[in-house]
Amino acid sequence: MTISSSIKKLSTSLYNSIRRFPVTIALGVIVAVMAIFQVHWENISDSPRTLLTNLQMIFAMGIPLSACIGILFERFKNIKPYFRALICLAGAAFLILYYFTLPEEINTISMTRYAAINIALYLCFIFIPYLPKIKNFEMYVIKLFTRFIITVVYSGVIYAGICVIIFTIDKLLFEFNASGLVYSDAFFLVAGTFGICFFLAGVPAAGEELDKNDYPSILKILVLYILIPMLSIYTLILYIYFLKILITLQWPEGVVTNLVLWYSIVGTAVLFFVSPLKDSVKWVKYFISWFSKLILPLIVMMFVSMGIRISAYGITENRYYVLVMGVWLAAIMIYYSLKKSPNSIILPVSLAIIAVLSVVGPWSSFSVSEYSQNKRLEAILTKYDMIENNEITRAKTELSTADKIEITEIISYFENTDRLEDVKYLPENYDYSNFEEIFGFAPIYQANYLATGEEEVYFYRFLEPSSAPIDIKDFDYFFYIKGASYNSNQQTDKEQFTVTFDITGPELVVNSKGREIYKKNLYDYVESVCNKQNTTGSDPYSLTAADMTFTDENDNVRVKILIENITGENQPDKKIIQTFDFYLFVKIK
Repeated sequence: MTISSSIKKLSTSLYNSIRRFPVTIALGVIVAVMAIFQVHWENISDSPRTLLTNLQMIFAMGIPLSACIGILFERFKNIKPYFRALICLAGAAFLILYYFTLPEEINTISMTRYAAINIALYLCFIFIPYLPKIKNFEMYVIKLFTRFIITVVYSGVIYAGICVIIFTIDKLLFEFNASGLVYSDAFFLVAGTFGICFFLAGVPAAGEELDKNDYPSILKILVLYILIPMLSIYTLILYIYFLKILITLQWPEGVVTNLVLWYSIVGTAVLFFVSPLKDSVKWVKYFISWFSKLILPLIVMMFVSMGIRISAYGITENRYYVLVMGVWLAAIMIYYSLKKSPNSIILPVSLAIIAVLSVVGPWSSFSVSEYSQNKRLEAILTKYDMIENNEITRAKTELSTADKIEITEIISYFENTDRLEDVKYLPENYDYSNFEEIFGFAPIYQANYLATGEEEVYFYRFLEPSSAPIDIKDFDYFFYIKGASYNSNQQTDKEQFTVTFDITGPELVVNSKGREIYKKNLYDYVESVCNKQNTTGSDPYSLTAADMTFTDENDNVRVKILIENITGENQPDKKIIQTFDFYLFVKIK
């Protein structure tokens, strides 16, 4: 095939793509132009930028929605014209209504809901052409998948070529000092115009027959001889790990869930892509049957791990999604293990339904997590009689460290998801600055504490800036010791001092005229400082000079040590000091 014929074929396919999906491609161009405009409009105020961002999100959502409508009309050609018009109006109305649900400031909830609905729309685009028929559905998805990969490669090559052209023109010809914005403009244009148009050009037309014999050889090698052996080995490893848990009766925190979840997702995808080969490669049928059964005990192990976490910390959005995905994966594997000829179209259909249900309604992740975390908070407040007239009051008794951590993390969870108004009993004027005023203690976090909840994982103390002047009377010499190790040799009129410090001890040694006059392990000082907290200031780890000062003496010298800064890590048997800066005052007797 000549270059001219290749270009003509590409042009024809792109033209046909525009004819098939004119609205989708137009929306892609609009989104790309809006992205360029937003990047270049540096001095835009918050209100117009929010308006532009929300419009851009709606037009971007219109891309998969319009593609779904277009593919629906192709699939069901007998739809009456007035029904077509009603469907188009319903799609436009949905986008308009969704625009008015977007908040003034984009937050976690709005972005999660937006992403889930977009995922559902893209999944609908995949399965609509095969409703209600299901023959060779896997081959259709494989063709879309390979087309997407080719689109990414082609778009990447075109974008790289444009960047090289811009760079060359800038450096060799006109020297117009191309900024990074020019390269971002090129990216948006390539992705929003060529990328969408080229991908849609490869979407099989309605009624196009797909043969299993056209299964891509590269994908076949990848699935049969790389992914399946790796999954088999991974399954064996997980079963050995599971056996180890049963023997030792020690359940690891958080590890099992992530291991099994991603393994199950990859396994489900492999089952889907390998299904068309079960007639041509006989052992594939046995793999599908056995793998779908062997994975079920591992998913049960994942549920046990999730149950432990939920029992301890309640439900959050992330745990909700993991739990829902686990239920979906278990249902799919049970279906594959019981059905001799499973209909793979059930995967995207069910996943699209779950994506929408998980972000909309009283059963959504937001509603369930809000209820769960409020129940945790209410239980702790009730335990210490901290609820009075539906408002939080200070506890009359000291809260345990574990309960302080739990309250802190519940409030932080709502704050990080921009939902402080959903916290029961919290006053309307709450912000982070008056946490201590409301709850009666400064916020503390689990990340800073060991599993017992009573001892910090990491410790740090420092000299508060407003400390009183340091009393240096009756001392002859002063040293500032900073860093993990210190070695100083100083000559005075009367003495020749050598001061060494090794943080691993931590050990301090003072020599005078080659003779050791003082030696001290400072570990006890470290423990003493770390056991102190500032109960009057805003920062509990900022201590006064009195709290950070220690004196000692022997027959040769009297010394004063004022600690400026100390950090480290608590180990089960001792503290590991990472930084230790202090002032040393020496008096020769």
